[in-house]
Amino acid sequence: MTFYDVNSKPIQGVGWQCGTNFGTYADYAASLGWNKAPEGKEFVGWQISGGTGTLSDSEKVVGNWAVYPVYQDAKPAPQENSTVTFYGTGNKVLGSVAWAKGTEFSAYADFAKKNGWDKAPEGKEFVGWQISGGQGTLSDSEKVTADWAVYAVYQDAKPAPQGVYTVTFHLSDAKDDVQQVSWYKADKKTFKDFAANATHKDIEGKTFVGWGFASEKGLVPVDVDDVVTGDWHVYPMYEDVAPQGVYTVYFHRSKDDVQGVSFLKADKKTFAAFAAGITAPAPESKVFAGWAFASAQGDVAVNPDDVVTGDWHVYPMFKDAEPDPAGKNVVSFYDANNKLIQTVGCYKKDKVKFSQYALGIEAPQIEGKVFAGWAFASAQGDVKVNPDDVVTGDWAVYATYKDAEPAPAGMNVVSFYDANNKLIQTVGYYKKDKVKFSQYALGIEAPQIEGKVFAGWAFASAQGDVKVNPDDVVTGDWAVYATYKDAPVASEEYSIKFYDADGNLILDKVVKKSDNLTWAQALQSVTVPDVKGKVFVGWAFKSTGELVDTNALVDGDAELVATYKDATPEQQEQTKPAGDQKAGETKKTTKPVLGKTGAAVAGVGVFALVLAIGAGVLFTIRKRA
Repeated sequence: MTFYDVNSKPIQGVGWQCGTNFGTYADYAASLGWNKAPEGKEFVGWQISGGTGTLSDSEKVVGNWAVYPVYQDAKPAPQENSTVTFYGTGNKVLGSVAWAKGTEFSAYADFAKKNGWDKAPEGKEFVGWQISGGQGTLSDSEKVTADWAVYAVYQDAKPAPQGVYTVTFHLSDAKDDVQQVSWYKADKKTFKDFAANATHKDIEGKTFVGWGFASEKGLVPVDVDDVVTGDWHVYPMYEDVAPQGVYTVYFHRSKDDVQGVSFLKADKKTFAAFAAGITAPAPESKVFAGWAFASAQGDVAVNPDDVVTGDWHVYPMFKDAEPDPAGKNVVSFYDANNKLIQTVGCYKKDKVKFSQYALGIEAPQIEGKVFAGWAFASAQGDVKVNPDDVVTGDWAVYATYKDAEPAPAGMNVVSFYDANNKLIQTVGYYKKDKVKFSQYALGIEAPQIEGKVFAGWAFASAQGDVKVNPDDVVTGDWAVYATYKDAPVASEEYSIKFYDADGNLILDKVVKKSDNLTWAQALQSVTVPDVKGKVFVGWAFKSTGELVDTNALVDGDAELVATYKDATPEQQEQTKPAGDQKAGETKKTTKPVLGKTGAAVAGVGVFALVLAIGAGVLFTIRKRA
């Protein structure tokens, strides 16, 4: 029985006694994963070459068969949901929420927090949620596998420490247009903590760069790492930015498929930059030929080198596909009984060798014979085909055979057992071949045991397991058993390594998975190295160079590299050493100022979102080159 994969490539031949049920062969194939389905498909069964339908397990195998896997589209698994109902004081229903079965409780708890369901009564503080009839509070990592009723647990609030510091954020010149944030004095919080949720107003043509103290010489930037030591009043600081207008090109790939691409007007990008990588699906016998403007006179092709000067709408152009090269050479492959096995055709112009035509063609097996190659039939007998000959016409070739060498007497057989002494499989090789144990064990799958990992095969003895050396030659009939060891405990933490621009490690930070931190939270208190003549842009992933999305959750180990851009003359002036200051100048801090680069990018992002929603298109902002 020869098994083939989805690409009609032979996997392996398997032999059992004539008349054995096909199910024995199929079970062996399944144990080695030969029936694994491609993504989006599910395995249906095996089909014999030239047959219809799939083979039943009870079918008797009475010849040499070639079988191929049959697949069908996988059915989407129906999603099961689990609902958690939240109760407050007096068993009052606060609300409920459903997520997919098996979701961690943290998702439910976060939803409850956003809706204020964890708000404690006066004199109490919230501890957590307790399942009905349960003990203690639920952990965030607990899997919700059924519909639960959970109740808020409170404890007496601790007396507040005496005294607070308040930072007043003045949002505009209006006296009452302020936002106040307070922390207990004893907490010794930095200004960064006070400003974490402070808002500011957007001003057209300006970008927010941080908060400052008022002074006779203007606003003095607040060092975000300074500990607040009193009641402070701070004011928003802005810088002029380049015009934020954008031009958008809308690519109408089809009637219902429109993609928008935008660049800043100031960049003066050519159409080629907007269209990079965007094509349209071509109708049958057509190929994509570029983009055009629609007009009453017909399509007007867009010049890729033209600078885009407004919001453009463009449509795909197509041209006739080049006809296939005329004529093919066809090789017909026959078995020894003149029965057609398969035909293969290649274009004449390609001048393909016979070996390429014969690739993957399987000649039927004949008992006591071995396949000896393909040949032309002639009155003088078989004429062997040279695999390197170029096929020059329509050829008919036949399988040839020679007598098989007599099998050497005697085999060594290894029997593989699981941990419960249940036979998995036996494998035999001829003694004369002196085969190593590793070859016998090839493809043998030990059953999985929860909490364990497979540790190799061993002989059983009164003194305990004796591990088999994979390089030992099998010298007799052996019985071996699967051994296991405890599986390593999965890490509960993520490791984040920070590197400077030269690739030197400056910090190795560990965060707990259960904290579900955003990157913005994980990056707090990380000191950015100063680079002369440069301005810090952000942290980028070392592997891809992509900037970190600070709103995204930390979901794995990461290596981050500090990235910079050239400083403007004004920014270089701000970072001059104290010794270079002129008399009367106020020294400006060189430490990072809150929100240094975020507002300008956010401005474009918001504008892009409005465009995308208004036009109903997929919207992409390309970064400047």
